[in-house]
Amino acid sequence: PGAKAAAMPATITPQLATLVKAPPAGAGWVHEVEYDGYRMLCRIEGGDVRIISRNGKEWTEDFPGIAAGAAKLPVESAWIDGEICVVDPLGRSSFQSLQNVLSNAPGALVYFAFDLLYADGIDLRGGTLVDRKRGLQELLEASPGAIQYSDHFDAPGAVFHKDGCKLGLEGKSRRQVPSWAKAGVAQSKVHSPAEIRHWGLPRLI
Repeated sequence: PGAKAAAMPATITPQLATLVKAPPAGAGWVHEVEYDGYRMLCRIEGGDVRIISRNGKEWTEDFPGIAAGAAKLPVESAWIDGEICVVDPLGRSSFQSLQNVLSNAPGALVYFAFDLLYADGIDLRGGTLVDRKRGLQELLEASPGAIQYSDHFDAPGAVFHKDGCKLGLEGKSRRQVPSWAKAGVAQSKVHSPAEIRHWGLPRLI
């Protein structure tokens, strides 16, 4: 429900988080790891892949391995939202390591994909977050190692926040399960320090 047939958007403005002091309480929120990297949209159309920053700048040439991996995904057209990172041996993302790799230091880049906004003629932004993530997970089942699905958690916000801090994560993000905002800062997506994303049920604003 909410998803609709539509032409491939030429551009998409990603949903941004609202910084809060404490994780949201109550039902209707899912929680995701907040990575310490570059937020990037991946646009796929007919085998052509573009990596685009949240400000609309082209980064494809900087991430050829990510683009090559995305070109192999079993989809004709898509918009994927995610974060490009370098992770340490414990699986934690490091912005400094990402900067080093971009300066030709050794290291492997990973695109952690956390949302599927459009796929093969269907604009998914009006659908629920859980449905979009389910479709994204299916799309990435056979993806190369450079592109990985970023799962979500339905533990209580306070518990997820506490556990994330113990793991040394940078922040947490929560999204309301229903929605995706078309542009700008979304109240349905909030960020709290210590690396985790909270998101809730779909609501367009």
